[in-house]
Amino acid sequence: MSRWLSLLLIVAGVALLALAVWLDFRDGSPTMQKGDQPFEVVLVGGLGFAALVNGSYRFWRSFRRDDDHRRN
Repeated sequence: MSRWLSLLLIVAGVALLALAVWLDFRDGSPTMQKGDQPFEVVLVGGLGFAALVNGSYRFWRSFRRDDDHRRN
């Protein structure tokens, strides 16, 4: 996977996390008790976190692969 796709995953992850925060705060007060979050906040936040971690990991691995090829 090329680096720009990894960067796109990172940007999408950050955008989804921001959307999850906005969905949680849109009524004026955030939910503070466990289990109070609406389903869409949990879903969007989980997808955003997964995309952010996956993109970051793939971006880091792309640099490690370049270093391995330069040593040989």
